[in-house]
Amino acid sequence: MRRPLLIPVLIAVVSLFALTSCSPTDPVAEYNAALQLIDQKDYPAALERAKKCVRMNREDVDAIKLQTLCAFSYDSEDAERQSALQNLKRMVKNKAKEDYQAYFFLGWAYFQMYSYSEAQEYLTEAYKLMPKENMANSKTYHNLLYMIGICCAHNNLPQGLEYLRPLEKISPFREWPEYYMNYAMLAYRLKRYNEAISWFGKAQKLDPAQPQPYLNIAVIYDTNYGATKYAKLWYTNALVQYQRQGNTLFAKKIQARLSALVRKQ
Repeated sequence: MRRPLLIPVLIAVVSLFALTSCSPTDPVAEYNAALQLIDQKDYPAALERAKKCVRMNREDVDAIKLQTLCAFSYDSEDAERQSALQNLKRMVKNKAKEDYQAYFFLGWAYFQMYSYSEAQEYLTEAYKLMPKENMANSKTYHNLLYMIGICCAHNNLPQGLEYLRPLEKISPFREWPEYYMNYAMLAYRLKRYNEAISWFGKAQKLDPAQPQPYLNIAVIYDTNYGATKYAKLWYTNALVQYQRQGNTLFAKKIQARLSALVRKQ
């Protein structure tokens, strides 16, 4: 399952600076032209506009945020991404050291690269700096919780559950099978098996054709609880889905395990 992108929320964050960012008039025009191109999903062209804005004023934090958004919203060259990262890292060390949005964009950029340790560092700083009054119904805040939770999950840190759990009632996270899968995998690594089964089950209900939740639940019943009856049931469900997908490798492994469980009885 692919991790859902958070670009629409980021665009909303950046758009707050339209008309006020980049002085004088020409940089303002470049900035707003970039925003219009982003609306059209023309990220390469938007990036060129953002870079012009940055060249006019290397200390313009908002323009650098926009550069980062553009560079990481499509499959840009590594040099483009590194340039945006270096510019934004320079800002958080100086002019933007108290700007939670700068840390948010920096963490998001590393998150897109699956660099979870670096992402967690910057996202946690954004979380600390974010004004409390912005948190209650803020999509930015919810995305912070999600990304920090995923970073913690990949680093096997138990606090990841605390970041992820509140999102179960928040859209769109409650509609994402991957959200439940990540929570369940971290619970499993922390040996909280009942909790893992429950959350794998929630992922399965959202995407019944995905075999992985069935298989993970089967493995817990099999190897952690020794509950053969339930293991066979969930293995069988996983087998059906893998066969429908034409995944013969996993299908054969599951059939072998089911045969072994039958012989044990």
